[in-house]
Amino acid sequence: VNIGGITLLRAFGSFPDPHLFALYLNLILPLPLFLYLKNSQKKYLFFAGIILLASLLTFSRAAYLSLIVGLGSFFLFNNPIQLIKKRFLLVGLTLTGIVLFFIFPNPLTDRLFSSFNLTEGSNQGRLAMWQAGWKMTWENPFGGVGLGNFSRVLVPDSNYRDPIYSHNLFLDFSSETGLLNALIFILILTSPIIMCFRKSNHLNQVVALSLIIFLTHSLFETPVYSVHILPLLLTFLAIKSS
Repeated sequence: VNIGGITLLRAFGSFPDPHLFALYLNLILPLPLFLYLKNSQKKYLFFAGIILLASLLTFSRAAYLSLIVGLGSFFLFNNPIQLIKKRFLLVGLTLTGIVLFFIFPNPLTDRLFSSFNLTEGSNQGRLAMWQAGWKMTWENPFGGVGLGNFSRVLVPDSNYRDPIYSHNLFLDFSSETGLLNALIFILILTSPIIMCFRKSNHLNQVVALSLIIFLTHSLFETPVYSVHILPLLLTFLAIKSS
C-alpha cells in the first residue's frame, strides 16, 4: 500500500488479502481480552497485543474502523467506571497509547484518516459500487438481480469469477437477493448482540463484540463468502444459540 508516497508491505498471513486477515484477527481479539479480565493472567494480554499489532499492520481501513467501534463497545459492555477502578493501569496505558497514536504522525493514522478522503481512488471506487448496489436494490427490491449476478449486471461482459462486488455485505445481499433477505440476515447478526445486553457474561460479550466488529467491517467489505471468515462467524452464532 502507498502511504505518503512510501510503499509499505501489508500483513496478510496465509489469507488471500489483508482485509480478510485483518477481520479474522479482529474477530478473535475479544477472546484474549475477556480471558484476561476473567483470570487476570498477563499472557492473555500479551496474546491480545500480538493480534492487535498484526491487525494494524494489515493497513486495512475497514479493520481500523471496526476496531474503534469494537473498543467503544468493549467499554460499554464492561461498565467504564468499574473497569477503570479494577484495571486503572491497563485503561490508563490504553488511553495514553491511543492519544499518542493520534498525536504523532505515522503511517497507521495516515491510513486511517485517508478513509475520509472522498477524492482518494479507492474510496471513490467504493462509493461507485455502493451507488450501483443501491440502484440494483431499488430496481429489484423483492428478488434482487440473482445471487452472484452483481458483477454481470454492472459489467455485462464480465466473467462470473471477476471480483466485482458492492464492497458492502448488506448491499450485496439486498441487490442480489432482495431487501427481505438482507433484513433477515441483519436480524440474525444483531439478535445475539441484543440478547447479550439482557444476559451478560464473558462468553456472551465475546460473541457480541465479535459480531459488532463483523457488522462494522461488513459495511466496507463482503466477507461472508470467505472460507476463513464464514466458519468463524457460524461458530459465534452457534455458541450464542446453544
